[in-house]
Amino acid sequence: MQPESQAEKADPHGSSIRLQDRSLDLQTPHPTALLVNAIQDIGLFLLDPAGIVLTWNLGAERITGYPAADILGHSFQRLLPITDSPAIPGPSFLETAANTGHSEVHGWAKRRDASRFWSLISISPVYNEGILQGFAVLIRDLTESQERNEALNRSESALQKERDRLHVTLEAIRDGVISTDSQGRVLFLNAAASALTGWSLEAARGLPIRQVFQLFPDNGVVELNPAESCLATRTPSPLRDGGRLLSRSGEEHVIQDSAAPILDCNGELTGAVLVFQDVTHVHQVQTELRHQTFHDALTGLPNRRQLENKLADAIEDSEVRGTEHVLCFLDLDRFKIINDTAGHSVGDMFLRAATEAIRHCVRETDLVARLGGDEFALLLLDCRLEEAAPILTRIAEAVAAIRFQWEGHLYQVTVSIGVAGITQRSGSSSHVMKQADVACYSAKRAGRNRVMLYRPDQAGGEENHRELHMAAEIGEALTQNRFVLYAQKIVPTKPGRSEYCEVLIRMIDRDGGHVPPGDFIPAAERYDLMVEVDRWVMTEIFTNLAPELVRHPNLTLSLNISAQSLNDPKFLPFFLDLLKSSGIPGSRLILEITETAIVNNLRIASTIVEQLRSYGCRVALDDFGTGLSSFGYLRTFRVDLIKIEGSFVKNMLSNPVDLTIVRAINQIAHELKILTVAEFVEDEATIQMLEKLGVDFGQGYALGRPEPVLSLLESLSTT
Repeated sequence: MQPESQAEKADPHGSSIRLQDRSLDLQTPHPTALLVNAIQDIGLFLLDPAGIVLTWNLGAERITGYPAADILGHSFQRLLPITDSPAIPGPSFLETAANTGHSEVHGWAKRRDASRFWSLISISPVYNEGILQGFAVLIRDLTESQERNEALNRSESALQKERDRLHVTLEAIRDGVISTDSQGRVLFLNAAASALTGWSLEAARGLPIRQVFQLFPDNGVVELNPAESCLATRTPSPLRDGGRLLSRSGEEHVIQDSAAPILDCNGELTGAVLVFQDVTHVHQVQTELRHQTFHDALTGLPNRRQLENKLADAIEDSEVRGTEHVLCFLDLDRFKIINDTAGHSVGDMFLRAATEAIRHCVRETDLVARLGGDEFALLLLDCRLEEAAPILTRIAEAVAAIRFQWEGHLYQVTVSIGVAGITQRSGSSSHVMKQADVACYSAKRAGRNRVMLYRPDQAGGEENHRELHMAAEIGEALTQNRFVLYAQKIVPTKPGRSEYCEVLIRMIDRDGGHVPPGDFIPAAERYDLMVEVDRWVMTEIFTNLAPELVRHPNLTLSLNISAQSLNDPKFLPFFLDLLKSSGIPGSRLILEITETAIVNNLRIASTIVEQLRSYGCRVALDDFGTGLSSFGYLRTFRVDLIKIEGSFVKNMLSNPVDLTIVRAINQIAHELKILTVAEFVEDEATIQMLEKLGVDFGQGYALGRPEPVLSLLESLSTT
């Protein structure tokens, strides 16, 4: 066994550079400078142990703007001050490289003209016989990665002198580097190139570059080797992304590559240099991100975004070629029961089972997408409505046939399907999607578990048709979180009481406009969507806005609870859980219930009100006076405030009957120790009349318009 060389004993750093069995004088010119200068997108130079610049290639001059005459013999620390970087090149930087075998830093560097560039500086120590001789330095300009191809005009003699130094320096480069002669035969490749291609320098030398740097054919077409391309054209081959390199062992790498010709001092072509790096991991991440952008994570189906893209293509195809397609919206009936009783994990398994059932019923050319929750979409391409019918029937039967057993319970759902045809006259994507959505709501309204074709007159009148469209819009807005909370002040008419705010909701349409509650609440009530709307409001207040509300302990909020929520046995536990976790005391809440909600179920409403009172909440009876039995409720239904119906307040100055009604409601409420609130207060004369009648609070535009809750909280913070 041969004894270890002195260099191997003296140098403990496996990644540093060693020169053995030869002397190295870092200050003596060496005959390989031309090859170093050929790499013009990389600055390569050597430092002595004290950090003084000994060599300076054209790449470094191009990147920094400093000519060799101004740099040679100067300190590296003086050369490139790095800004906005935690590491400053200098003695500590070189010491780190000497101790660890390599040092690297990114940062903004200044050129000679004071312009900035984002740089990568890499330093590796150079050892000879175990003694530190200096440092090999690499600088890359990452802001101008494609501007790297200035003509290489050093003489062949200078190239030979610097060859050894180049080999030492190139071993410190993480990118693969291959140089060729003018015929494209390999002269040199560094360690990184050897690792990526699988070829050693000894085995590759003299072989055609295409044999060593073998690009994988894409769709049967072999890419032109960039080194051969620049040899043929005598011009640089710019940076390319996404090429696939096939190594000698059959391993595939996704790479970036570029190449430049090597010209001697007379402008004659002497070869080419190829630089490339492995970007396989980056490519994999980008591919995964693209997949996630257009696919649903749970089912793997295309998502709404991809559906919209494909639908736009289908509509354009119909307009150009006259072909017919079909768009369907599918909604699993009563799927919420599975999530509520068995849990979301079981619900997710059921959704995957439903996905497979739907996939088996469609053609290979059809697109199945998941829109969110229990909603799916189906785009049947090159399909007339009569051809779609048997496909949709099979889907309905397949979904209904799913039997899902969990912990002794058998779960089964059906599916409601809305169908819209796509022809030359269909219009925009949003229009077709709304038609399919309306048809799906029609299928649910007709009893669920059926297929309904969109027809403008199917809803039974223009008003019902508008409500169907609005119901579809509400469902979409709930899925996409397109709601915003407003608040309107309720002001006392006389000193001694504090004002409070009623929380109001606005829906945001697809164009970003606000839809007032009077335009969408009726549709939400008619199509059983109010529980979901109420849940959204409560979640927003007690979860997202709770930290801000806790910081304003004097602010009292009045919240509306719909009749559907009062009749939902799960709503009260849901509300109380949110209230407990929010840190907001119940004494800061007033819950408004309309007369119609009490009429629907007085016993349930009374029970819920008493439970709310046990948490300190107060209760207001809204729209009082609209029913024939309004005063009768006060005998059996205990409330803290009465909100007088605004239509009486608005007309009481011109209508004596309305004035009498307002006076009577106020007097009876005060006899029962109940506070009163007048709605629709829109002018100063009405305010003065309310003060005269003794009404406790007023609400209306004359006292304050609705404003976003966040704006209200911000104004409270500044007062």
